[in-house]
Amino acid sequence: MNSTVLAIAIVAGGAVVYYLATKKSSEAAPGNLTLTLTAQLPDEPIQAAGSMVTKSPDKPVYSPEDRVYLTAHPPSGTWFNGWYIDGTFYDSGNPTNILMLSNHVVLADFIWGG
Repeated sequence: MNSTVLAIAIVAGGAVVYYLATKKSSEAAPGNLTLTLTAQLPDEPIQAAGSMVTKSPDKPVYSPEDRVYLTAHPPSGTWFNGWYIDGTFYDSGNPTNILMLSNHVVLADFIWGG
């Protein structure tokens, strides 16, 4: 299975912030779509989302056209900043949802505040 590293840079307040996500390039079999959740905390590398993001329904694989609802839970001292799907900004709303049409890597971005 091949993978591609996606990167985007965003200039915010004069600082350049980089977001990285790995996307599997192989096609998933119908009914076996995956949704990988990651999180970016201020001044830290991208990591598994753990309890910072919940999804509903919480399943290991999804069928095409399943809708998955995502909720970010900002850790103490941070604010939720937005969702990135496959390396591209998606939404700043919390909660949000995604329609599963392919495998996705979702990044929940958090900034200092709160």
